[in-house]
Amino acid sequence: MLISNTLKYLPSQVLAPLSQFLSIILWTYFADEKLIGYITLITAFQELAMAMFVNWWMHYAMREYGHFKQHNQLTSFWQTSRSVIAVSSAIMVTAALLNLVLFVDNAASPTVCVLVALYAVFRARNNFNAAIASLEQQILRYSILTSIGPFVGLFIGVALLYQFGSDPLYPLLGYVLGEMLATVLAHQRHQIRLSWQPDSQTVKQALHYGLPMIGAALCAWLILQYPRYFIAGTLSLEQAGLYAVGVGLGLRIASLITMMVTPAALPLLFKLVHEQGQQAAVAQLQQNLLLLLVVLLPGLLGLYAIMPVLVPVLVEQRFVEATMQVMPWALLAGGIEAIKNGYLNHYFFIHKKTASIFIYDTAMAIAVVGLCFFMVNLFGIQGGAMATAVALAAGIGGIVLWLVLSARVRLPYINILKTVFAVTVMFLLVDKVSAATAVTALALKIFVGALSYTALMLLMFRQDISGLIRLRHSAG
Repeated sequence: MLISNTLKYLPSQVLAPLSQFLSIILWTYFADEKLIGYITLITAFQELAMAMFVNWWMHYAMREYGHFKQHNQLTSFWQTSRSVIAVSSAIMVTAALLNLVLFVDNAASPTVCVLVALYAVFRARNNFNAAIASLEQQILRYSILTSIGPFVGLFIGVALLYQFGSDPLYPLLGYVLGEMLATVLAHQRHQIRLSWQPDSQTVKQALHYGLPMIGAALCAWLILQYPRYFIAGTLSLEQAGLYAVGVGLGLRIASLITMMVTPAALPLLFKLVHEQGQQAAVAQLQQNLLLLLVVLLPGLLGLYAIMPVLVPVLVEQRFVEATMQVMPWALLAGGIEAIKNGYLNHYFFIHKKTASIFIYDTAMAIAVVGLCFFMVNLFGIQGGAMATAVALAAGIGGIVLWLVLSARVRLPYINILKTVFAVTVMFLLVDKVSAATAVTALALKIFVGALSYTALMLLMFRQDISGLIRLRHSAG
């Protein structure tokens, strides 16, 4: 079921994170270190503002949308959503502007301030509407809302940088125009006339469900983004730009891999909760975990294996050394965070235990802040990524062990071991490949890795694949 849903959303799942991945690469050729540091501090804070001030309602809405629909209460739902998103967007704009003038550029021009505000407003609107579109199986609308803004915005910004030179105004303008275009293309007129009268009871329920997530969002953001600000404050904005390239590539690659699986997972789990109960959702969650690992592990380990050949091909020469130092730790941190977001968080969502997410993220944030102080002083910008990876590894190890020992979850151990074996063999084979030129070596390594992993997985999971094919034939 998850595979079917994933394939429907595959283009949009790939395009949005792909645009973020490409942005890091392209900026190394069209912008300097300071501009990259400047823009990434703005976009990183936008992620925090979105998570704190919008996602609490979005997750509640996604979980309870089926309930509102079943009880013919969509008018009340949309009226409440309209008001909540408007208020949340206003708070988000205020926070984004404070971040700009306090931590990024205290002499920011009025034009830059306006663009930062517009970017916040349109992103909040588009992300919420995309979440509802995924629940309604409106694939085209979902794809427009999630892909057009970042992808079109990136290339508008790069074109402006190429034409007019290195200035933070141009990437920001590109992203704003992209989000505005997505809003226009995906506009959907409501058949009902909406007022600005939110249902207070619904808002209270949403706050009860989502309030821990606001704190969790802050902590989750600190885990990944605090080192960026620490480096900018203690070293320089240029060093933060160098760090941004390495950590950005690692985290975006992990995101790109996992976005091929996870966006379809949460709506499916909420649907199962409403239709078949929590036990059915937990059973599906175990399948989701296996599919995530099947995609994530070879992707991350394969990229680590080809990184010495890949990085000099991707980024401008002056960024290569810093990227090689930071990117391995960013890949590890991104992989752990993907498992946490795509498995552990989903477990707590379906059980309505969002406070557990807050406790976990708080502990991880405290660990990162503490480790960052020592590791950046010892290892420079590499220490920022190391602090995040070490904290996340310790945290996820502890919480998974607790869930397993307390019999709250049953992991597909045999299938996970099969996947680990296939990935290990793939890595050893890829590591042995060499060639005269970098491009040839890269192509051969990718070919050998893909072929060996696919062949081993087909061999070890042949009975499962045969059963799935027979099930499809019988259903047809």
